[in-house]
Amino acid sequence: MPYRLISQYDPKHSIKINSETWYSILELAEDYGWSPLGTVLPDRFGLAGFYRGEPDQWYGDYWSPGTRLVLIDDALNLGDALNDAYLDYEPIRAPTLYSFFAGNGVPILDRPQPSIGAILLVGDFCQMGAFYIESG
Repeated sequence: MPYRLISQYDPKHSIKINSETWYSILELAEDYGWSPLGTVLPDRFGLAGFYRGEPDQWYGDYWSPGTRLVLIDDALNLGDALNDAYLDYEPIRAPTLYSFFAGNGVPILDRPQPSIGAILLVGDFCQMGAFYIESG
């Protein structure tokens, strides 16, 4: 399932990203100290900061179908964690004949590692502030 990240302040600025990359970006950011605050439903978010609707049907995650809003503090913290990950990035270097799969065809890496370009792109995007996540 593809995801589209859309800047709240400049809707013309958006990123399309596949689910595997998005999930690995979120995990990497948590590894670098990001504590997710949770997303909000943009159309039902009240002025006092409380969700007005059926709270038992909303979990504030970053991957469910539909549109969610990542608030500015959460976006900036996510961007900071990704920038730290970018600065600390070490590519996996292997000889050209090296196989990334064990003998039974199972990948050696326990989870996919996002590319350095994806880390930089999403980190810089988050520094722009609040954004919507669309998935479908």
